Amino acid sequence: MKSRKKINPAFLALLIPLLITVCAIILLITRETKTGGSQPLPTATLLNAPAALRGNIYSVQCTIEQQLAQSDAGRILSVKYLNEKGRVAVYVPATITQNFEVGQRYTMTVRVKNDMLYVEELSKF
Repeated sequence: MKSRKKINPAFLALLIPLLITVCAIILLITRETKTGGSQPLPTATLLNAPAALRGNIYSVQCTIEQQLAQSDAGRILSVKYLNEKGRVAVYVPATITQNFEVGQRYTMTVRVKNDMLYVEELSKF
């Protein structure tokens, strides 16, 4: 009869936390790529030649200033850039059900469409 080799419990005790750590790192990397991996919005180009940015995706760190409009399709918010002077309007579709309050800070992933910034994802910080 052949005897089966038993796995050392110390090996399992080290392997399981290692696998959990690797999975956590992979999740953090993919999350960063989704929300924070975009380039910052080039505000000078947006002001001077917005058509040059059409279709591109950018990251905007901002503070909510006020809600400008609301409909069943979504909301238009005025946001103030966090690290530079100026403000811009962003369109938040109705599929994003986040509650917004004046002064809240967000990192937004926006797509430039028809000379408007459309929010695709956001995270509060």
